[in-house]
Amino acid sequence: MPFWKRNKETINGHSKEKINYKSRLEHKQYLAQESPEPFYDLIDCGLKSVPSGVYSWIKVSRKHALLLQENELSSLSGGGYLSELSENLVILDLHSNCFEKLPEELGLLKNLQKLNLHHNRLKRLPDSIGQLKRLDTLNISHNSLKQLPSSIGECSRLKSIELQENPKLLSLPKEICFARGIETLILDEDRLTYPSKEVIYGGIEAIMKFFSQECDIEYIPSSEYTPPPLENSNGAHHPIIGYPYDSIIEGNLKLIEKQKVL
Repeated sequence: MPFWKRNKETINGHSKEKINYKSRLEHKQYLAQESPEPFYDLIDCGLKSVPSGVYSWIKVSRKHALLLQENELSSLSGGGYLSELSENLVILDLHSNCFEKLPEELGLLKNLQKLNLHHNRLKRLPDSIGQLKRLDTLNISHNSLKQLPSSIGECSRLKSIELQENPKLLSLPKEICFARGIETLILDEDRLTYPSKEVIYGGIEAIMKFFSQECDIEYIPSSEYTPPPLENSNGAHHPIIGYPYDSIIEGNLKLIEKQKVL
């Protein structure tokens, strides 16, 4: 089965710009393997599965960001073993795909800091999300989540989480208060039933205070919280930390314009 979309040649009898996704994929893979840049960019390649060997190449070439957004992916299988990404991967962008679930092996990505999942079809997150001790940014907006796993509270370095536009998400797990470093929590205030509207309208501080009381732990403001130290993963160095992520996306858009095939 091909892993790229078919080109559209005509719509209502009118010619339409065609994109040769196979050619784009081949070009992007060439760039990813030859470029010294710290990211592996497969954005908007019409993928329905991750190309074979991608994970092992990321491991060997020490790439720190895997950009798979704007495809038709519903699974992370095909690219190899996720464990191959454990040492180096810092950014994983899967937004605007077709994921309904993610594998428990996601928890193997022990150095992951930014996980972008918005605009998918996710119904749940794996419990192993709590193993991502370095995760600081999580965007799971515009999905179909019914609940968050209680293990989200184990993400000790989590600072920002976006939950808006999950119509079936009616409550938050009280264990989220254990992620004491959260500074930004974006959600649909009028949709949630737990905690109460009174608490929710009080903002992140009121929410974390309420859940801390529910869990019988002391409330600590995020500004005063220091996460526990983590062991370095075999001295792994991640130069993409602080890398201008927006410039990666901007550069990709320019590349797409150049690679369009009529």
